[in-house]
Amino acid sequence: MADGEVLNRVKLSGDRLENNIVSKKITRNIQHRVLSDLRDAIIKSMGPAGSNTLIIRGSSEADIVAEYTKDGNKIIKNIKYQYPIEMAIKSEIENATRYIERTVGDGTSSVVVMASTMFEHLQYIEDKFTDPYEMMRIFKEVVQDVSNDIRKMGRECTIDDIYNIAYISTNGNTDIANSLKKIYEEYGMDVFIDVSASSDESTYVKSYNGVTLEAGYSDPCMINNLERNSCRIRSTSKEPVRVYQFQDPIDNAEMNRFFIEIIEENIMRRRFGNKPVAEIPTVILAPLIGRDTIAYMRRIVQMMHQFPESAYSQKPQLLIVTNYSGLNENYVDHISQLCNCKPIRKYIDEKQQKLDQETGLAPTISNVTEFCGYCGEVEADANITRFVDPIDMYERDESGNNIIDENGNLEKSVKYNNIITFLEAELKNALATGEHAGKVGSLKRQLNAIKANMVEIFVGGISISD
Repeated sequence: MADGEVLNRVKLSGDRLENNIVSKKITRNIQHRVLSDLRDAIIKSMGPAGSNTLIIRGSSEADIVAEYTKDGNKIIKNIKYQYPIEMAIKSEIENATRYIERTVGDGTSSVVVMASTMFEHLQYIEDKFTDPYEMMRIFKEVVQDVSNDIRKMGRECTIDDIYNIAYISTNGNTDIANSLKKIYEEYGMDVFIDVSASSDESTYVKSYNGVTLEAGYSDPCMINNLERNSCRIRSTSKEPVRVYQFQDPIDNAEMNRFFIEIIEENIMRRRFGNKPVAEIPTVILAPLIGRDTIAYMRRIVQMMHQFPESAYSQKPQLLIVTNYSGLNENYVDHISQLCNCKPIRKYIDEKQQKLDQETGLAPTISNVTEFCGYCGEVEADANITRFVDPIDMYERDESGNNIIDENGNLEKSVKYNNIITFLEAELKNALATGEHAGKVGSLKRQLNAIKANMVEIFVGGISISD
């Protein structure tokens, strides 16, 4: 049978040949539509005059959750599409907003609007380029030129700038603008400000005498302070808080045994043994927890969930902070140094490991609980962990008491001052060489976290919308 007869028969019978190939024209139309959808959804919440977007999750009265937000990443994350191409485009935009949120801290809504606007303009000139890579190369050069021009116009922020920015951002709220201005006047222009919800209608400010890490508890089951929705580990009359730092991911058999032994010896055997004794307040820092350890973690989570809300304060004094591998390694190492932790690390060379074990630089299963640092108190929420009074943050006399300087303040330790000097030099170099805002911002946050220069504003209200 001739080919023409076969094609004719298909056409006459009304059959269709379908595949998953989508033409460029259709793809561009879908991209344009999705970007326009996302832009229209987010632009209502954009800028100081924008309104909050209400996000509703759940399907019945029992599990309905209402949340008000102006955060671009959160709004995009909660927009759903039914088909794969649309979902893929939305996922790309969500990734872009997540990157901006992590590296800059603000501007997520602007990213969505700019993406839609730029795409429309690029569509107009796309047909003039035979090579799409050439068009993108030129586009990147233009972006770089614009970035350089913006950097040249930069200047240091002033107290008046703080007031003006706060006034605009809060839609003309003079009370909040003045409160923020006073915080910067009191704590300096490098202060790191975090915002939380107050437990009542009152708004108040709290400062922290310690250092902070931009990572929170590994699981909400560790919450033992309902008022702040946090996990607070405090020293007892006999034991300070022990802080353990796993410098490498817990993803092999030996690191897994070390992790389990610390928890079993400090918490489980003491609390649930034949002769219960006071447990040791324990905080464990680990950049990542592997699959083999997750099985043990499930037991910990199940045990923690046995305590009702009325008995949250009776939970074991255990806090595990993980999933911070994206942070600069110096961030955690500096906090570990101030707590005087002995890092727990992986070894490839067995001979070197045995040598370090003999000299006390590497732990064994019998002494791993001694590879710890000390802190007065550690508190973590979902995003931030605060270390209050690390043992090596201040100078101490022979009796272990803090030394007071001529101004009546606690005298900072040599170790602390060396860390500050290092970070200030890194920041100065980054600014001099024109590093991108993400790196500069990260160094500033590290510096402020180590300087104990952190203030938290608790915003009062009587409902979630407040």
